[in-house]
Amino acid sequence: MSGNGPRAIVVGAGGALGEAIAYDLRAMGARVTAFMRRDHAAAAARLHGAGIEVARLDLNDTHAVAEALSRADMAAFTPILTLTAPAIASCAPPPRLIVFSSNNVSMDPDAPVYRKLRDAEDALRRHAPHAIILRPTLIYGDPRLRAIPQVMAAMRRLPAFPMPGSGRALQQPVHVRDLARLAATIAQSGEGKTYAVGGPERMTTRAFYQAIMRASGIVRPIVATPGFVFKAARAVLGARFPLDEAQLARLEKDRRAPDALAPPEALAPQTRFADGLAELARALGHVRSNT
Repeated sequence: MSGNGPRAIVVGAGGALGEAIAYDLRAMGARVTAFMRRDHAAAAARLHGAGIEVARLDLNDTHAVAEALSRADMAAFTPILTLTAPAIASCAPPPRLIVFSSNNVSMDPDAPVYRKLRDAEDALRRHAPHAIILRPTLIYGDPRLRAIPQVMAAMRRLPAFPMPGSGRALQQPVHVRDLARLAATIAQSGEGKTYAVGGPERMTTRAFYQAIMRASGIVRPIVATPGFVFKAARAVLGARFPLDEAQLARLEKDRRAPDALAPPEALAPQTRFADGLAELARALGHVRSNT
C-alpha cells in the first residue's frame, strides 16, 4: 500500500460487495488491502489495476486474521457475521470496524438462522462495542449476487412465473454500490451503531417481480402460489430447491428496513430499482423490452 491515508482492509473482496467497498475506500484516500478467501482472478486484476493490494486470508487462521487486523486502522468484513464473528473475536479489532448482518434479524427474529445471527451481533457488541453493524435488505446489482439473476433465469425458462405467496408483502432491495458507498463512508466514524439498509423504494412482491420482468424483456404471467406448494416442492427436491425453510416461512412478511434503524439521510441509498435492474440486465446480456 502507498500513500499516507488510513490503512484499511476489506475481507471478502472477491465478492461484489467487498470489491465495491475496496474501491470506495481507495477513492476516499485509504491504503487498502483486499483479502480474498479463494482465488478470484478477474476481481483481483481489477483491484490491482485500481492500486489496491490483494492477498489471501483464511478466516479459520486466527493468527493471520489477528496479524491483518493489527496493521489496520479500519476493517470491513463482508461475509455474513455468523462466518466472520469467530475470527474477529479471536483478536483485538481495529478502532473502526464494519460488519454485515441481515435485515431479517429484525423482520423475522424467531427464525433459528436469524436468532443465531442476532446472537453473533450481541457477541460482537461485547467484544467490539465500537463496531458498526449493517443489516441490508436484498442486495442486487452485480451478476455475482445470484438472487435476481436466478429469478430472471426462471422467468425465461417457465411459461408462467410462480410467485411465492400472495405478492402483497413489501420488498426494499438495495443496490450493491449504494451499500458499499454507505459502508465505506460510515466506517470512518467508528461509532458503535446498527443500521438497517434498504433501497429508496418500497414495493409489493408482485411489483418487485414485474419490475424484474420489464428490465429483462420477459413477458410472462405471474401466478400467486400458496406457500404449501413450495413447501411440498422443497420436501421432494431438498437442497436442490432454491428457497430454504427460513425463506418459505416468511413469504408473507415484509422485508423493508425499519425506519428506526435508518442510516444518516445523507448516506441513504439512491439507486432506483428500475435503473439498477436495467444495468444488471445489460450486464447479463438481456435485451430490455418495453412490451
